[in-house]
Amino acid sequence: APLLFLISPKTKTNYDTAIQHALPHLTTKERREIAQKSITKTYKNRLFYTELSQTSLHKIQTQLQKTRIIGQEKIPAILDQKRPILIITIHLSHYLLGLLKLAQTTPSHRPITVIKWHEHSKKEEAAYKKFKELGIQLNILRLRRKPAIQALKTLKKGHILVLLSDIDPHLVDTTTVHMFNQPTRFASGPAQLAIASKALILPIVTHPLPNKKFALTLHDPIDSQIHSKSTHTYLEKTEFITQHIATIVEKWILQHPHQWEGWPLLLNNRKQPL
Repeated sequence: APLLFLISPKTKTNYDTAIQHALPHLTTKERREIAQKSITKTYKNRLFYTELSQTSLHKIQTQLQKTRIIGQEKIPAILDQKRPILIITIHLSHYLLGLLKLAQTTPSHRPITVIKWHEHSKKEEAAYKKFKELGIQLNILRLRRKPAIQALKTLKKGHILVLLSDIDPHLVDTTTVHMFNQPTRFASGPAQLAIASKALILPIVTHPLPNKKFALTLHDPIDSQIHSKSTHTYLEKTEFITQHIATIVEKWILQHPHQWEGWPLLLNNRKQPL
């Protein structure tokens, strides 16, 4: 609660307005409750790297032991296809904890690499160094110049690439999807990259469980080749797969609206439709 006093009125209004647009059936009290919890979750996640870099290895291991994977039986079959794998997720709940848990289950020759758009952070680097001390291969790929080429090269090396789909549309290519009953700009990079590399797209989401535990849910993979017929143009393929991803993401948000950081982003995407 004290944290909310540090949040600007404009930020609170942006959250509330975005939630109202997406979920118009909610009461004012319900909207404000979602906004408050979402804002708190956002700022706690910003401190997560600091906590991880300073906490003991034993404590991290304990957190990971409390995190379960739902759909883990799908992993061997996905890896057996020996195709590029592109994971998509969003800033919901303790998403980084979920990625750490997943990285524990993948073989050493298929390390997980997370795409990052922001600049170098000492706290973040310290946290990732601690992951390696635990034997967890979770790497960072900072995209700057020619991001598509960087990403394709990483996939060709056998890395499993992770993209967060709920990012600022000014940083990436977008296409218009139908989301929360309205046209919305949504990142099309995952679809473009999957088509170019013939990758499997694996949607995953981390969400809370009772007793301060978490779960990582793995959805059925999206085959970028099956979901894009040869008769379709590149743009049609991109739009089709992006809409498929957006529909999955919308379900995640509806299931855990209090846990999602991206409400203001959703509002901005609608303010500037294509």
